Amino acid sequence: MLAIFLKKSLASKKSNTLSNALTNNREVIDTTIFKFGRIDVLFSNHGIFPVKPIEEVSVEDIEKVLQVNFLGAVYLAKYGMEHVKKTKGSIAITSSMSGT
Repeated sequence: MLAIFLKKSLASKKSNTLSNALTNNREVIDTTIFKFGRIDVLFSNHGIFPVKPIEEVSVEDIEKVLQVNFLGAVYLAKYGMEHVKKTKGSIAITSSMSGT
């Protein structure tokens, strides 16, 4: 069974725009299919959170957390779903505040 372990944070990229999140996740799936031909298990671990008191967390910080922790996982599942269905595989999504 081929397992794709994706442990990455979109926050580490130079651009954290929504379109960049879409592109990065699509590239991960496309590259995997090109290299291995299939996906049996898709494991996604997205997670960030600013290390500061909540009253110091900006609206931009909150939007970045949502883009990485929620949307990053959703987009990866979206682009991987058709390939996982073909192999009758599984998708697992976890998240942690530290990204580990």
